[in-house]
Amino acid sequence: MPGHELFRVLICDDSLGFPSLVRTWLRSDGRFEVVGLAPGGVEAKRLVAEDQPDLLVLDLLLPDVPDPPEFVRELRALHPGLRILLVSSLRMDELRNAAQAAGVDGVCSKGATARELTDALYAAGSGAGSRTQNVDP
Repeated sequence: MPGHELFRVLICDDSLGFPSLVRTWLRSDGRFEVVGLAPGGVEAKRLVAEDQPDLLVLDLLLPDVPDPPEFVRELRALHPGLRILLVSSLRMDELRNAAQAAGVDGVCSKGATARELTDALYAAGSGAGSRTQNVDP
């Protein structure tokens, strides 16, 4: 897309339907290339190492990720330039607290619209996001 950087995105979420919905939203946006879907942390680590995405949409609550801050550190050790948007259906205050603890680049509620999510992800990828950058529908 002229004038826009194309970000390579990995989506890590174990929810039924949400990852596919996000993939559809990102593909139709034009600023993103979805390089994979991971249903959990083990698969996400493998795909981060193999595909070297720019961005990760990461569900906060994954059965195989008992310590999200440690998981984020492990991912960044694999790929130091990785930017992470944390998503969850938790209340936004809980999500913000988790984001601060994990040191991610942005947060977004799973109740966000397509535009809100894609804008939050783009902000995280372009460096405009911060631990306080969030979308609360």
